[in-house]
Amino acid sequence: MTSVYNFRAKKSLGQNYIQDPNIIRKIVQSVPITEEDVLLEIGPGPGALTHALLETPAQKIIVIEKDAQFIDYWTSLHHPKLQVIHKDALQVELRDLAEKPLTIVANLPYNVGTPLVIQWLDELPLIKSMTLMLQKEVVLRMSAHPGSKDYGRLSILTQWLCHAERLFDVPPTAFKPQPKVTSSIVRLIPRESPLFPAEKESLEKITAALFQQRRKMIKKSLQTLWQDPIPILESLNILPTERPENLSIEQLCALSRAFSSCL
Repeated sequence: MTSVYNFRAKKSLGQNYIQDPNIIRKIVQSVPITEEDVLLEIGPGPGALTHALLETPAQKIIVIEKDAQFIDYWTSLHHPKLQVIHKDALQVELRDLAEKPLTIVANLPYNVGTPLVIQWLDELPLIKSMTLMLQKEVVLRMSAHPGSKDYGRLSILTQWLCHAERLFDVPPTAFKPQPKVTSSIVRLIPRESPLFPAEKESLEKITAALFQQRRKMIKKSLQTLWQDPIPILESLNILPTERPENLSIEQLCALSRAFSSCL
C-alpha cells in the first residue's frame, strides 16, 4: 500500500487520512457487503480504507477523488473492481454511477461532509445504505432526539428520510495529519417512505423558520410564514409557547402540511 507520507494533505480540501487498521477494520465490518453490492467511496486519498474495501466481496468499488495528486496512483493499480472518477463529488449525480442502489462507505472530507449528505437526501432511491465518517458534532446532530441541544434541521431531515444510528467515535490519533476534533461513524439507511407525510420543500421552510431563531417561542418564529400562527398551532394541539427543539418530527410534518395547504 502506498504510504500516506508520499502525499500532502491539503487543509483546503479538509483532508485527514484514516490510518488506524483497527478502526478501518471496524468500519468495514459494520457494513454488510455482498458480491452484488456496488460501493462508493468519496475522497479515498492514499487509500487505507479503499484497499480494505477492495478486499470485500463487493462487485465494484467506485471512488471519487477531487485531488489530482492521487489520480495517477489509483489508475495505475488497474484493479478489476475499481473505478476511479476524478471529480468534485458535489458535482456528481449518483444516477450516472450505477444501475443499482449504491452502498456508500466514506471518510468524508470535513468541509463537504454535510453538503454531500444533504445532497444525497434528494437521491435516496439510488442509495442502499450510507456508512459515513464525519465530525462528531455533525453525527450528533444527525442522530439527535427532540429536547437535545443537538436537535435541529439536520436531525429532522435526516431522520425523516433515513434510519440514523451513531455507531462509534474515532479519535484524532487514528488520522494523519491529526484533526483537532473527534470523528464519529454514522449509519444511514433510507426509509421505504418518509417517517410522516410531508412535502420536503415545506418541511425545509418550516424548520428554517423555526431553527434560525431556536431560542424564540414558535409562535414568534412562525410569523415569517403566517401573520398569526396561533390558530394553526392550536388546531394541531401544539403549544404556541413551545421552543423549536421540543417539537417532534411528527409535529413538524403536521406543520409543514398545514403550510402547504395555505399555499
